[in-house]
Amino acid sequence: MNLVKKIQAINLEKANLYAFLLHFLSALGLAIYFGVKTGDIQFNTKLYGYDIINYDEDTFELTFSEDPNNFKVPGVALKILVVLIFFITAMFHIFYYKNKTFYLSEIYNGRNRIRWLEYGITSTLMIFVLCVISGVKQYFAVLLICFLNICMISFGYFLEMSEKLEVKIVCLVLGFFALTGIFGVLFGNFFPNLDAAKRDNYDIPDWVKGVLAPMILWWISFGVVAVLNTRAFGKKNYDFMRYERYYIILSYLSKAFMGYYLAFGLTRKKAEKS
Repeated sequence: MNLVKKIQAINLEKANLYAFLLHFLSALGLAIYFGVKTGDIQFNTKLYGYDIINYDEDTFELTFSEDPNNFKVPGVALKILVVLIFFITAMFHIFYYKNKTFYLSEIYNGRNRIRWLEYGITSTLMIFVLCVISGVKQYFAVLLICFLNICMISFGYFLEMSEKLEVKIVCLVLGFFALTGIFGVLFGNFFPNLDAAKRDNYDIPDWVKGVLAPMILWWISFGVVAVLNTRAFGKKNYDFMRYERYYIILSYLSKAFMGYYLAFGLTRKKAEKS
């Protein structure tokens, strides 16, 4: 290994250590914040497409209308999921840091198979949260979106595993198709729910309107890194470590945006009729 690669490897190890600390402290901080901010999750029934018929103050469980396609959501579920997303990611980064030999052997081979496993878990949890926020309430619709996200993540895995440029390009195209389908359904539910809330004269909190648009940009940014990686693949000075660092940075920023934003939003006053 030449000196440049040794320096890059050290920097990558530090990046994973810092990523672990950021994600772990975020999980801890949000857990404390949610614990201090006691009370129910403030959902507007019209905005989120549910018809709440019961609220249990002891268990924080929200019971929705008996439509067989609707489901029950514990009031603390989103808080727990937001914390879990950070915690799970932190565990993967400390795994990279503690298993340097395995991790760096992956990177030197132009891949990180474990990263795609982490994305398959955490990004799917994030998509589930976005489904709830957008008002996608049907069992099978939510299930389909989550599975579609896992398929999209698998395309990233196969992109890195393949040595053929043609396969990488196909994976990119299919990945962007899946991304379009996921957020198409989310936006397709989100905007009608906003319109329904306006028709019923609800004052919609400003934070609600800013949830989805930034998230699709974060998802696209991962695809951009994959495109740049594919373009550079096979060239003389190809360096996969560069793209691994991009993934580490984007992983934290995307989770931090959604996690901190929802921590703020979910503890705001619920929408009232004007």
